[in-house]
Amino acid sequence: MKLGLYFDWWAAGPGEVLKYVLMAFNELGVNYKLNEKGDINWFIQRNRALDTEPITSFPNLFIGPNIVDIPPYCPALMDYNNYVTSIVPSPWVKCLHNKWLPDEKVTVWAAGIDYNRWCENKKPIEQEVMIYYKNRPKEHLDKVTNFLQSKNISYKVVEYGHFNQDQFFDTISKSSFGFVVDGSETQGMAIAEMMSCNLPLIVWDIEKNGEVYPPTSIPYFDQTCGEVFYKEEEMEDTFNRLKSNTYNPRAYILENCNYITQAKKILNILGYAL
Repeated sequence: MKLGLYFDWWAAGPGEVLKYVLMAFNELGVNYKLNEKGDINWFIQRNRALDTEPITSFPNLFIGPNIVDIPPYCPALMDYNNYVTSIVPSPWVKCLHNKWLPDEKVTVWAAGIDYNRWCENKKPIEQEVMIYYKNRPKEHLDKVTNFLQSKNISYKVVEYGHFNQDQFFDTISKSSFGFVVDGSETQGMAIAEMMSCNLPLIVWDIEKNGEVYPPTSIPYFDQTCGEVFYKEEEMEDTFNRLKSNTYNPRAYILENCNYITQAKKILNILGYAL
């Protein structure tokens, strides 16, 4: 049995997902070809073939997770009678996609993290706080930096798109904890990588909107990983809780975002037998 794995680029979060999937597939001995048809075909990204070839030409077709935010923007996704399932990275994205697609046609699967690469490797602390900033108003970042300055707490801002992985890892290793100021994340690969390094996080999450699974900055996170708040006035109390408690976010990653375990889960979804 051969798996046809379709992708288009190596960059950013989708590139990280692909990289970790291939790493696991190589370790597990999966028989796959890149951008070639197989007995099972998985469009992990929106490769041009999904838009230029009839989807009926791809047997045992699976689509996602890095395809499109809104299903109508991808005609192939709307043709749900001609593929097995759409794969999405978190429950809130499934809730969104179910507005257009039948519930049974949407499957949640999260990519894993290379926990060996992203490990706890503490160096002498250079800043107490690493601020991870992405897709939020600049005024929110300013409110966080002003708050930390008022407490005489050292920090370094790491902005999405302005660092490489070595720089990211080095900053994590020289920080006591992270402060996440982020928009909605379908999975949040960089956040998971911080957690895999056992960096406790304080998260200024986006406000809930009443949906069963509302959009969030942290689709994969629990109370062992750090603290969460939604309104600016909650920042100080949340910060104080973080400072007074102990967390183990790496344990969460090892249990829920292990790249080998998650690869086995996607193979089970695809119907590929090892």
